[in-house]
Parts: sequence; structure tokens; C-alpha cells
Amino acid sequence: LSQVRGEVELVRGAAAEAYRLAHYESRDPDFTAEVLEPLRRAARAGKVGVLLLGPTGTGKTHLARAFHYESTRGRGPFVVLDCGQVTSAEGLGAELFGFAKRSGFSAPVEGRLGKAELADGGTLFLDEIGALPLELQQRLLRLIQTGRFSPLGSAEEREVDVQIVAAANQDLDDQIRQGRFREDLYWRLAEITVRVPTLDRRRADIRGFADIFLRAARQRFQRPELEGFAEESYSALIDQDWSVAGNLRGLEHAVNRSVLLAPAGTARLAGSMLMLEPLRRKAGATDTPEESPASAL
Repeated sequence: LSQVRGEVELVRGAAAEAYRLAHYESRDPDFTAEVLEPLRRAARAGKVGVLLLGPTGTGKTHLARAFHYESTRGRGPFVVLDCGQVTSAEGLGAELFGFAKRSGFSAPVEGRLGKAELADGGTLFLDEIGALPLELQQRLLRLIQTGRFSPLGSAEEREVDVQIVAAANQDLDDQIRQGRFREDLYWRLAEITVRVPTLDRRRADIRGFADIFLRAARQRFQRPELEGFAEESYSALIDQDWSVAGNLRGLEHAVNRSVLLAPAGTARLAGSMLMLEPLRRKAGATDTPEESPASAL
């Protein structure tokens, strides 16, 4: 047990070193002022509700993890629950609050800990919080307000000390107006609201991100001969509309594909070697008559 604890501490120490907000370097002054600085201040505040808003692929999970390690809870666990990945309210409730012993559900006789209990002393990151069913929102609100919850199949209360960081890919205002998201829960989650911009609004950082992703891909795919990008490749990456090409995640995938498929012996990735996906259409865009499938027939 002592050996395992030592190994856990080493892993946590390495993660903390890799994810500290202090290690973020941005050439975009707006990103520094509107994203990094509020998170740094919130991290010093002890226990505060943080809501990250931004499109898919903008790095919200990475920022949440960095915020955790920057905070006073950095030595505690960082636990992730993607509310959009569980289709039923019962299943999501079990993931969040766990099963009691001999609960009668399809769980081990000894029960199962939920994410809330696993995050005790640390941070619980709730991704896609807008997908949380109404019947669970009241229970989450009570957890935030009192630190208490009951596992499924039990009236017994347990107490935990968790910090909640939530994320959504769009504002929750419409859901609140439609009665699908509790306003009181929103204000508990959004003591600090940070809007994470799309990558095309951070073009000054694209070159740095591309270099980081290339170094990781070079090691992953065993391509030590790749030294970097040719200058025209940087221009192509900066000109790409990443808001409809996956944002940070899309850039990482494009670099990974380019490194993996580059011809043997390549020292620098030329622009012609970049494996960029075709751009997806922006929401609300419509075909012009010349572009519509029907007009092409």
C-alpha cells in the first residue's frame, strides 16, 4: 500500500507539473486577460464554482485540469464526468452518486463509489453540464450547497468536500428560459464564468500549439527525423478556419495525421504534406444555387 501511494504521488506530481496554469504561454493578450488571469485568481480563492463556456475542441478539459492543479486542491484527485456520454438519468445518477451496498441495482453487492465521492478533497469536472437531467440537477445543487448526497438505493447520507468545475459548449440561457436547466443551479456553478474562444480567434498561438503537437506526435509515431514545419506550413495552419475544423483538437489531429503519413526521411513538413480535413459548414450556412446538390444533377 505504501508503494502504491508513492506511485500515485509521483503520477500526481508529474500531472501537476504538466498542467499548471503558470506553464501556459499565450501570445494573445485577450486570451491571457479573459481566460488565464480569471482562472489564476479563482485558483487562489479556495473553493469557487467555475463554468467554462466554449465550442467543442477549444481545450476546456485541459483548462479545468490546469485550474485544479493550480488551486489549493492540486494534491487531491481530479475526476471527470461527461454528462453527455450517459444516455439515461439513472445511469448518470449512478455515475455521479454511486450505488449503495445491496442496492438491488445491477451493481456489485459491496456497492460502487460515484464520481462525487471519488473526487472528495479535490475537483469534480462536469463536462457538458447542459445534458444533466432535471431530476439530477436538484441533487447536484444540494451537493454543492451542503456537501451531502445519498447513493442510489440508500437513504444514508454521505459527506464530501469537492470543488465543482463545469463546462458547456454553449450558453445555458435558452435551457433556463425553457425550464430545462435550473437557474439556481446555474448561479451556483457560475460564480466565475470563463468563455474559451475558438482557435481562429487565437491565431497568434497556432504556431506554438503546432510545434507542441508535432513534438508529441514525433515521439508517439517514432519519427525522430522530423525536425519541424516548413514556413509555408505555418502559414497554411494559421490561415485554416479552425472554428469549423475542430479547434485545438482539430489542429492536434491534423498534425498527428501529417506526422504519421509524411514520407520517410522527411526533415520538415512542407505545406503539401499537411493532412487537413475538409472544412465543415458553419451552423446556419446554406447552399448557394451553384453549390447545391440538386443544381449539380
